[in-house]
Parts: sequence; C-alpha cells; structure tokens
Amino acid sequence: MNDNIKQGIEKSYLLFCHPRSGSNLLAPLLASIECGNPQEFWQTDEVNYEDILRRGTAGGIWGGWIHWGALGRLINMVKTVNQKSPSFIDGLYELFPNLNFFYLSRRNKLRQAISWTKVADKGKPYHIKIPQKETSFEMDKIKLDQKIKQLWKEEHDFEMFFEVHAISVCRIFYENLIEKEARQNTVQYILNFLNVSYSAPLKLKTPYYKIGGEETERIYMECLANHRNSELFTVSENKRSESNHLE
Repeated sequence: MNDNIKQGIEKSYLLFCHPRSGSNLLAPLLASIECGNPQEFWQTDEVNYEDILRRGTAGGIWGGWIHWGALGRLINMVKTVNQKSPSFIDGLYELFPNLNFFYLSRRNKLRQAISWTKVADKGKPYHIKIPQKETSFEMDKIKLDQKIKQLWKEEHDFEMFFEVHAISVCRIFYENLIEKEARQNTVQYILNFLNVSYSAPLKLKTPYYKIGGEETERIYMECLANHRNSELFTVSENKRSESNHLE
C-alpha cells in the first residue's frame, strides 16, 4: 500500500445506499462542489485500492458509495490491503483518512420498488398496467412484492451491520433531494456534518436526469387505488409515515 496517495486527503466519507435511493443524484451534486468525487467503486471483483483513492478524491476529500450487495467486495479489499488490521472496521478507518459514514435511504418503498422494477431489464421499460385479466396484474404484483421485500431486508441488514461494527451514520433521504430548496439544505447538512466550509454561496448544478415522471406516478396511483388494502402496498405507506426529516 502506497501511503503517499493518502497525503492529499484530509477527510473521507462512505455512503451506504440502496438501488433507486438517489445515489446517482447526490453524488454529482457533491462532486460539482469538489466535496469528493463519490462513485460506486465495488461493482466488480477487480478492485484496486490506490485507483479508488485517486478517482474518488476532489478538494482534499475522498468519497465513495456502496450498495448492500457489494459490501463483501469492500470487506475483501480491506482484508487484502490491510492484512495486519485486527478487524474490518479498524482496517477501513486506516485506509480512508478521517472517515465518516452516510446512509441514504428512501421513505416510500413502493415508489422505490416501481422505479427499480422499471429499470431492472437494463433499459427495457417496464410498464405496470391494470388489465381486465387479473392474472396479468398478478405477475406485476409478484415482481413488485419481491423488490419491496428485498428493500426492507437490505435496510434491516444495513442496520445490523452498523450495530455490529459500531458505525454511526448520518442519515439522509431521497425525498430531500427532489425539490431544489430541500436539495440545497441536504447538501449543506452534509457539509456541516463533514465540518467542511464552503466560502462561496452554495450553487448546485441542476440534476442531469429527470426525477420520477408521469408514468411512475400513474403506476403508483393505480397500485394504491386497486390494492389499497393489500399488505404489499400499504406497508410502505405505513413505514414512510414513521420516518423523520433530516436526522
């Protein structure tokens, strides 16, 4: 391990997140003000620590983000690079200077599952329709059910992971990244947590892709209207009402 690469890094942060939770929205916003250059580094088994440090650093800050399914690759990287460390979390702190943790999640799991299902086929749009034949809708309902259950399981697994490794996370929510004012406040909240001062007025670039859309909203409303009493669709609404604002 080349320690010289870390000399220009004053602090670091790692963002834990889920599919369709807003990481591709938040990361470019932070990169645009040189608060690191967060990327999803652990998508494959070919992970190079020094390359990750170089690519994720901007403005003296390193940033990266990771889904639950890629945690194994991060753990393996830490064990490989820092074999003398007594534990995974100790090794992680040694690899990334002044490391902080964020957890990005989404309050409304139904909307999240719809979005995830639509992009699951690598660019092939997935349209949920309410046809006359119940069997056709049941196929859609099964896919959504699987996504929602997976999201809740990953959220639970993340919480257990934080507890086991005594990781204190700063919690942020997708819903606070949608509107301009809330987005500004969220980024400022992150900067304050990192104790990073930004001398100029905070001016964020407009997100490069459209958030949500009429099709997603139509699907969402149809799901609620036709299956309001179904546990599949009401659980996300109930859980959402229990969530707070920025914590």
